[in-house]
Amino acid sequence: MALAMWGSAYGEIRLMNAARRELGLRSFLPARPDLAVRRLSQAGMSRIERDDVELTTTFDPATAYLDYRRAFGVPSDRAARRTNERLIATLARLIDDETTVGTPFQLQWTVTMLTGRMPSRAPEPSRPRRPRRITTPRTRDRLQRS
Repeated sequence: MALAMWGSAYGEIRLMNAARRELGLRSFLPARPDLAVRRLSQAGMSRIERDDVELTTTFDPATAYLDYRRAFGVPSDRAARRTNERLIATLARLIDDETTVGTPFQLQWTVTMLTGRMPSRAPEPSRPRRPRRITTPRTRDRLQRS
């Protein structure tokens, strides 16, 4: 089995949570690959391997990140739409605080990949099978003649 998930070092979540806190919204929960490993183990998986891959995404210009966020769509509910607009505006200000005008904005992301194996089960006891006769046109003719 293989599983991919955001890792624990995920810059976008930190940025989004900073903006959400400023707006009085609940923070997103952090990814917990360590819990995923524990759950796989509890489910009977063995030889669980974890690989954390660090990624840097560059948005040039920095406002390209805001375009990326907007590409997720706009909520249909009016109140949620207003909240989303306030969130985008807060993100814009936070990015502005972190970057110099004209410089790219970078986010560090971690993707965690987990692999594991289920222990092989003992085969179920099989009933003795009656030998199967495979007949082809030639053997069928021979059987009919005898």
